[in-house]
Amino acid sequence: MPRQQQTCFYCALPATQLCDHVLGRGYRSEAIGIKTGKVERIPSRDFVHTCDMPLCTKHAERRGVIHIKMGRTGTWDTYDYCPEHPKGTEEGHRRVLKDGEALSIREAVQGIARRRAGLPAAIKPAIPNAAQGELF
Repeated sequence: MPRQQQTCFYCALPATQLCDHVLGRGYRSEAIGIKTGKVERIPSRDFVHTCDMPLCTKHAERRGVIHIKMGRTGTWDTYDYCPEHPKGTEEGHRRVLKDGEALSIREAVQGIARRRAGLPAAIKPAIPNAAQGELF
């Protein structure tokens, strides 16, 4: 059975981007603390929770482009943001979130977006933390 193409949160166009606004950092792993001797979760510098609102090119605000070099080949990636995250609101790099907390924030952002756009609450369910590659 073919997978259904995900649509933009704000319209019926196909979603080609996800919002890259950083909600917070995730946990890298668990380890035994040197001072406490207890199992502690170590915040990650690499893994971040992002908004992940599905967007079309019309509703995505592109704020940057990055070239990623992988050996002899490379690729381009973009930084795209939804209308709910105006420029200058990036503060999530300081927070450390559990997966459930990140999902709650995503649901709250989508609820605010629904009310602002005048969409019924049941039209779009909250999106779990999907990887970019799983959507396309």
